[in-house]
Amino acid sequence: MFEHVVAVRKETLDKKDHFRLTSEHELARAYLNDQRIKEAIEMFEHVVAVGKETLDEKDHFRLASEHELASAYLDDRRIKEAIEIFEHVVAVEKEILDEKDHFRLTSEHELARAYLNDQRIKEAIELLEHVVTIEAKTLAEDDPSRQLSTSLLQDCFESLEADYDANNV
Repeated sequence: MFEHVVAVRKETLDKKDHFRLTSEHELARAYLNDQRIKEAIEMFEHVVAVGKETLDEKDHFRLASEHELASAYLDDRRIKEAIEIFEHVVAVEKEILDEKDHFRLTSEHELARAYLNDQRIKEAIELLEHVVTIEAKTLAEDDPSRQLSTSLLQDCFESLEADYDANNV
């Protein structure tokens, strides 16, 4: 369905048209959810490139597209590229969003996940401790987002412990 909508909008709308970009963004998300990572990346790269030309750095749609592109890169094991984008998104969101904002917490969580994948464990822990602290104040104990952040923080501590054990044998 999204593929048809995008095909029609590519023929009828300018590449900078908001409706076309929104459709392309949603198609890329569908690709990502379907594990069609390469197709998702190609589409998100286009949406992000156009967004950089046409939207303010603090625009929510632009930040959401950059976040999704970074997630796709992370899924594709392009960790350094994912980190670069997530760091930018988190920095901008720190300027414009409250520390309790769901989008900001999600970006911080994903940046921490990227740090963990890059063996930057202490940075991941520092970021996740902040996320877990805020989520403990704002979300129910059984909330899936909160549980996911707590679990990732535990993974970080286990990874740090394993590194310590490996270096002290």
